[in-house]
Amino acid sequence: MAVRPGPMTIKGLIINPPLVLAPMAEYTHFAFRQLLASFGGCGLYLSEMISAQKTVSERGWHKPLFRWTSDQTPFFFQIMGHRAEIMAEAIKMLSDLVDETGRGPAGFDLNMGCGAHWLIREGSGVALMKDISATRLLVRQCRAATSLPLTAKIRLGWEKDPDYLVRFGRMLEDEGVDAVTLHPRLAKEHFTGRARWQYIALLKEHLKIPVIGNGDVRDRDDIQTLFEQTQCDGVMLGRAAIRKPWLFSNFLNDHDRQPDPDAIMKSMFALLLNTFPEQIALVRFKQFLKFFADNFRFGHQLYWKVYNSRTIIEIIAIIDPRRSDNGNTAINV
Repeated sequence: MAVRPGPMTIKGLIINPPLVLAPMAEYTHFAFRQLLASFGGCGLYLSEMISAQKTVSERGWHKPLFRWTSDQTPFFFQIMGHRAEIMAEAIKMLSDLVDETGRGPAGFDLNMGCGAHWLIREGSGVALMKDISATRLLVRQCRAATSLPLTAKIRLGWEKDPDYLVRFGRMLEDEGVDAVTLHPRLAKEHFTGRARWQYIALLKEHLKIPVIGNGDVRDRDDIQTLFEQTQCDGVMLGRAAIRKPWLFSNFLNDHDRQPDPDAIMKSMFALLLNTFPEQIALVRFKQFLKFFADNFRFGHQLYWKVYNSRTIIEIIAIIDPRRSDNGNTAINV
């Protein structure tokens, strides 16, 4: 029988089970986290990637981007940027936000792994891995901005250089980062090729703080194998969480339950309509279905029908034709 991983502790915060939802812009939003929470099994929820600059300048606290509820806890905001003073200010401002029970965020994550071209051009995301000395100052200011747990999500960097990766990880540890998540692909690889799990093991060997593994985790067996091969403290799920929101629960409870994907799809659509304006909900549903449609026998056909839809009514006619035929276009959670 496989040995089950124990809880992970990040600066006194117990993460149990040690399974983490990845921060994915336009995917791990409030509505999706509601869906995920209904299954259980997620030990730590992260927000979508949040721009520090927009947080400081726009202050749109009413937006779903800044919203979470007590069933989505512990909850971390992930901050993206490249100017130390702006990053630190954003952390201070977000520290004042609360859920419906009056509790604030449990911590913050620094985005140092996103390889989007526009982020790299401005010096954010994985561009922060180019210069250890400069990034050290940014991390130092962010650490000074909060007493809450502070984590960082990184990649292998720009070249396959194990020594540089370890030095970068040690810099983060020295500057007070409380845990590191590694997606072991290079900046230029995005999501192509295989994730090199051996680098997660390497980082775990050289750091004292928790190391969270990420990349190419598709099912319950992959989660267990990643824990065993790398001795990592936690596993972060991204695209797999969108495809199978029940995966966290299946791993926790050691079973392979396959819920009804049709019901889950309709529930996700309803949650999106309850969270976003209609046109944004339409776009987010298409993004969700890009991955979730894999659960259907003819999922590619379903996805393209929805993708080519322009209105909410058109989508309802596709995913719930009986309701549409009866003239009822309301979707309930």
